Amino acid sequence: MKRYKLLKDLPTFKAGDLFYISEYGALVYDDGDGGVMAYTRQTLEKFPNILADWFEKIEEPTNSIHWKPKFGEDYCFVDDFARITRARWSDTHVDEQRYKLGIIRRTKAEAEKALERQMAIATLMRDSNFEPDWSNNDQNKWTSYYNHNDKELLIEATAFLQYPSAIYFDTYDSIKKSIKNHKKEWLIYLGVEDN
Repeated sequence: MKRYKLLKDLPTFKAGDLFYISEYGALVYDDGDGGVMAYTRQTLEKFPNILADWFEKIEEPTNSIHWKPKFGEDYCFVDDFARITRARWSDTHVDEQRYKLGIIRRTKAEAEKALERQMAIATLMRDSNFEPDWSNNDQNKWTSYYNHNDKELLIEATAFLQYPSAIYFDTYDSIKKSIKNHKKEWLIYLGVEDN
């Protein structure tokens, strides 16, 4: 959603007021309660300098994890039944907990992607019931990573290097089997979209 800040007072709005472009292309004053249309899509098309001369575009974070809704703003999250649910931010304890857990997303599509990744992680973790012993440097801990140059999943053994969020397997054969059976889940887990 494109957001704008008013630079100069208008008869009905004050400098600093926040606006957004609605799904219908209208410029809407963000009053925290559904909004008030300031300019229709047709007006913005007929007078394109309105946005350039009177408003400053607000740069938004590129993904939802860096975004915190404002009062009255809608957001999506994955509920306890793995359904995408829409809610309106109202500064409640529940809103804050969802934010702290990192489960708030701007759009349904982003929430669906987060759900897909969480389900992929669960699948891969079930493939391995291995608990690495990090005090044992003689024990191999097998994991996978993606080589973007060669566009392939690769397997690596480590004895003492613990990578954040890596899923470890006890043998080369067990991780190779996991990749064979769940390649799609590995790619989702690693955030690979160009394969």
